[in-house]
Amino acid sequence: GPTVAQSTKWISDTAVEVQVSPGIGKGHEVLLNIAHSSFNTNFSFSYLDPQVSALLPPYQNGTLPAVTVHGKYFGAADYSARAFVGESSCSFSRWTSDSSLICQVPPGVGSNCLSVRVGEDESLCNANFTYLAPPVIDSIN
Repeated sequence: GPTVAQSTKWISDTAVEVQVSPGIGKGHEVLLNIAHSSFNTNFSFSYLDPQVSALLPPYQNGTLPAVTVHGKYFGAADYSARAFVGESSCSFSRWTSDSSLICQVPPGVGSNCLSVRVGEDESLCNANFTYLAPPVIDSIN
């Protein structure tokens, strides 16, 4: 449903400045309410896609770890952000803030892109998670 803007500022008879409330998604219609009348402005806006900036740790060492995913635009509230390594969904993803979430990485091999999806919005691949090969024992003395 409609969401009220965080703030509005009258600029002139032909301009109003609006600070939108936090959210997710694309193509949100802008309506203007003046003196109990609502007007369609024929404008829309979109929130920015999530962005991943860092993973801690960025690799698997032994058992599959829970990785902290750092970035921005994960949502000002828990909009069910999900993390993926390659095309595989994390075993669980837990939103912690607009700039971090926890991901229990799925099994895998090699190095794969870790991305975040919030609603229909998805981050670009700019962080990789690496599965380390298990150690090989050559000999026992």
